[in-house]
Amino acid sequence: MTLFESLNPGWLPSLREFQRSDILCAVERPMQARVILEKTKLIKNAKGRPVKAVLPFRAYRELVQLKISQEIFERPETQEAIRNAQRDIAARRTHRFKNLAEAFRWLDE
Repeated sequence: MTLFESLNPGWLPSLREFQRSDILCAVERPMQARVILEKTKLIKNAKGRPVKAVLPFRAYRELVQLKISQEIFERPETQEAIRNAQRDIAARRTHRFKNLAEAFRWLDE
């Protein structure tokens, strides 16, 4: 089971085709919009209006990843966590560490 299936099982069956590394790779080096527009093929109806678009697979993966991220961000529990973090920062209930080792020592206490 991938990370994304565990977050919302059965949400997107075609997501099972991806490996986690594929999605992470797409996030690291996203295609530029100009390149996507150049490589996209439009399928038009008899009147010449676009009815479908054939995207490069990499662009498709990036759009799926973006949609997943947006849905996670819009979840009520995510928004509540963001509000709680903002309140903690405003109330100065935060810790600053010089390095990771110092943070781990604080967590062990």
